[in-house]
Amino acid sequence: MAILYLQEKLEGEYRDVYERVDIYSMNTELDENTTDELLMNLLDSLLSAQENGQPVEKIVGSDIEHFCREYFDVYDRRDRLGNYVTRAYKFAWFVFIIEMIEMVINLSEGIPLLKVESDIAPYLLSLLAGGIVSVISGLLLYPVIIKKKKVNSTAYSFIMLLLLMALIVAGAIWCESRSVVLPLLPILVISGIYIVIYILVRACLRYRETGSVRRQKDSFRKYKKQVEEEAKNEKLMAIYAHAQADRYDRLNRKLIRKGKEPLKPEGFMEKLQEEQKKQYQLGWLIDALLAAFMLGMILFIAQDSTLVDTIIFSAIMVVIYIVYLKWLKNMFGGNVDKLLLEECDRQGVTVVEYDSKKNIYSEEEKNTDEFKKI
Repeated sequence: MAILYLQEKLEGEYRDVYERVDIYSMNTELDENTTDELLMNLLDSLLSAQENGQPVEKIVGSDIEHFCREYFDVYDRRDRLGNYVTRAYKFAWFVFIIEMIEMVINLSEGIPLLKVESDIAPYLLSLLAGGIVSVISGLLLYPVIIKKKKVNSTAYSFIMLLLLMALIVAGAIWCESRSVVLPLLPILVISGIYIVIYILVRACLRYRETGSVRRQKDSFRKYKKQVEEEAKNEKLMAIYAHAQADRYDRLNRKLIRKGKEPLKPEGFMEKLQEEQKKQYQLGWLIDALLAAFMLGMILFIAQDSTLVDTIIFSAIMVVIYIVYLKWLKNMFGGNVDKLLLEECDRQGVTVVEYDSKKNIYSEEEKNTDEFKKI
């Protein structure tokens, strides 16, 4: 995320203050979008103060707890209630999808709908675990941690995650011998009705406020995504350019040893463009082969399975393929090579020249795993 990337630029007391405010934000009732907006605004102010040599007290004052309370006090009771309603809406979707799958499986086994039952103990357990973590975090850990001069928000998040996992494991063990069984149909109907009512009310509120039932583009969310992509791509392009500049030097040394004419930066640029084109074609080929393989698996499963099982398996394959396209292909930087070549073309420079302009990393950073990945 851009917040994590920019946070690394903070030093000393500026970073310590940001870490403490970040932990405070984890214990508020604000939604993620609002919290991120406030943190990015604070981050921008702290970076400006750091660059201009201004004391951190000019931003947050002398009492960090007072600053946090004032800074995050942007919700009234109505907003907080709306936040709880939205969380319940997301939870209702989770319950609805799980119960739909349960219903389809039972119906495929010939069990009448009215006789299908569901164990709601896992739902109750998840709500209880979340509540316990919130209480422990807000009432016990946070008051102690916020008073420390130096804290680590990542470590704090990790501790909360471990606590939640421990509660879930303990609850799963408890649920093995205990259950809360109810008819499935009422659970499905109640969660479905809540989802429909929420969508209708939200549409009415949007129409009253904007004149349209469709969701308006969130300017901050769009800005946040743009900043995240730019920050990520800028860093990855600098790393990739440095790696290619080193490759250019090695290639020329090899050519000189063989008594051949060394490659000019322009020629190396053409070589990279040709490689990028072939890589793009190979990517399309891999996508097509994977799609064909999954389709073959679906047809193979369909031969000895019921229609319901085939539909479920097909849905799983589609989800896996979408995850592959949207996440796995981009987890190591995505099309950073293409972006770098486009940026070089826009600036009218070669990759070697781009590296000399953008390479701002120390020797220690050049030896990190992130550089070595590329």
